[in-house]
Amino acid sequence: MRFADAKPQMLHRTRTFVHAAPCKSWPAPHAARRFGPQVHGELTPSLGTIEPSIDPHCDAPYTAISPLDSLGISLRFARGSSTFGMQREEAIALVSAAFRFVLGREPDAGGLASYVKALEQGRSATWLLEALGASDEYQSRDDPIAARIAGAGLTARGSNPLANELQRCDALPRERYDALWREIFASGRPLIVGQADYGVTHRERFFELMNAVVVLARGRRAPRLLEFGPSEFSAMYRKLVPDLELAIADRPTPPNYIGFTGPRCREKLDCAEYLAVDLASAADMDAKLDRIGVFDLVVLAEVIEHLPIHPVDLLSRVRRLLAPAGTLYLTTPNFFAQAHLDALARGENPCAVYPAGDGNWDAHHHYREYEAVELAEFVHAAGLRVDAFCFSACWDPPGSDLPEHRRGNLVLVARGDDAPSS
Repeated sequence: MRFADAKPQMLHRTRTFVHAAPCKSWPAPHAARRFGPQVHGELTPSLGTIEPSIDPHCDAPYTAISPLDSLGISLRFARGSSTFGMQREEAIALVSAAFRFVLGREPDAGGLASYVKALEQGRSATWLLEALGASDEYQSRDDPIAARIAGAGLTARGSNPLANELQRCDALPRERYDALWREIFASGRPLIVGQADYGVTHRERFFELMNAVVVLARGRRAPRLLEFGPSEFSAMYRKLVPDLELAIADRPTPPNYIGFTGPRCREKLDCAEYLAVDLASAADMDAKLDRIGVFDLVVLAEVIEHLPIHPVDLLSRVRRLLAPAGTLYLTTPNFFAQAHLDALARGENPCAVYPAGDGNWDAHHHYREYEAVELAEFVHAAGLRVDAFCFSACWDPPGSDLPEHRRGNLVLVARGDDAPSS
């Protein structure tokens, strides 16, 4: 999903000198900054704070190590060892102290487990501080949006295998997706009105979505998938997962509607079931949603921003559609995307005005866009558990090198709060 790695930078802390064994060769300063010191043959990232220093009162070289001495770390653990790791209790104490020193908070459960395991396997205390210093949370410590996201534990880098897999976007070969895209949008076949432009605009987003479907349907026999809001892309589902049973739900439409309807969905999208339901009406959802049973995967992608309803009123009803191990795949634009922040910096309102006249005939207007933390809070309030979260650059210009929290889209995977852990 084009999620660039954070770039290491120096921790601005008071350095403490500790004795090191004599060493004939030290890394050049530029090499230390770029690649980090080699310790017992292990290349570790660098904060730029490990470099040779000379104590005027001693002939032996010293190594300047940012706050390891103040954390009570012995040189053996400062340097790390490929043979001997830390004891678990010592590793837990070190990770907790490092989190407090670098990030100013206690470690989250995922981060604690991940870093303790690495230290037990021989990673160094220096490596730990380097990793925390390279984190988005540390580098964005003066950014209140980033701090809020990090404080909620939504983007603990490397600690969530499912989020990592969704970010890599490699379960679906790109050439396979592009071939399907051309089959739908570049073959000259008739398209529903507006879908030709839609196919171009949403091409990257649906690559991510179809990749996620491949991942989330893995190991499920004849999975049932419900998509809220059809498009020409919906024809891809059964091509990628042939035994999948597809159901489509969409808003009620007037007679002679030129967009997607029940008959068109069955004909063009190979869906087994179609339901017309108003997601902005709790009464309509209560009257109709129970008719279609439960699903292994519910796709609610780029929908909630179009609805004049509180997200919990919607999501709590969507939760009832999930099978015991069912998954919700939810995406929506990020209110704190860079484009919005740029507009605010220019003194402009980033929110679109409701279309004049009948300009919203296709319900494209965004009533409200959401930021990451509140979206996760709404999901929890609806009785769901966040299993994975990440930011997507699918709406950003190609090649944009933006901090994760300023990318254009939010991607969240949730299950019922009583569902087994994935």
